[in-house]
Amino acid sequence: MGISIAEMLGMELPEDDLATLDNSDFANTQSGARDARESLPHKNADETDEAVDEVEEAVIQALLAESIVPADSFAPELSLRDDFDLDPIGLYAIIAQIEQELSIEIPDREIESARTLKELIMVVQSQISP
Repeated sequence: MGISIAEMLGMELPEDDLATLDNSDFANTQSGARDARESLPHKNADETDEAVDEVEEAVIQALLAESIVPADSFAPELSLRDDFDLDPIGLYAIIAQIEQELSIEIPDREIESARTLKELIMVVQSQISP
């Protein structure tokens, strides 16, 4: 196993990430992520898997932290580069946050293949699912 992007960027989060947030930060972040997740289409509520929810939550949290796009405007077809205004460094900052949150490593070739929010979620999900 190699070094993760989070490690390359020198990111270190405390064991309890929530300990660094005050209650208002946590509530605002959770609310924005929930709004963004609700705007993404799901096949069927019964088919929504806990792992998919966890991935969507991590991706959306990272995008909310790095992007100026409001949570209620999130849609699967939004372009990471054009709509979220992410340059390669911004995208890798988001990936580092996702890797840290989900304790995974995402290969560079996979990251580069993601052009939209939906594709990014699929790339991250592919690293969790066998």
